[in-house]
Amino acid sequence: MQLSDYIVTFKNVLNPKLCKNIIDSHANNFKQADLLNEDGKTINTDIRKCLHTRIKQEFNSIVFTKVGKTLNKYFENFNLSAKSFGANDFNDCGYNILKYNKGDFYSQHTDDSARYPRRFSMSFI
Repeated sequence: MQLSDYIVTFKNVLNPKLCKNIIDSHANNFKQADLLNEDGKTINTDIRKCLHTRIKQEFNSIVFTKVGKTLNKYFENFNLSAKSFGANDFNDCGYNILKYNKGDFYSQHTDDSARYPRRFSMSFI
């Protein structure tokens, strides 16, 4: 299988009303997203330009539960386990909401580094 075969879309993981509540409650909390280079000190301006905010605690457990259920469904689809990805334990790094305005951009990249290894990534769009 190709790596692209492992990219899967699951529809309606989060219901629209919950998404609207999350977005509305964060409307005034956005700031410029600064992404660090591998050295962990300098800012990389080539990956993306957008605003971001961390999800509020009141929504964190709801999203965490949905992520877990979706991961289980993903693993079942491919008859995989966490060990298949070289991970014995998944760590949840929390959730960011990204906001792109006119003139902002995204460059394809992987958020994986020696400091913060990423073995699995999920986006809610």
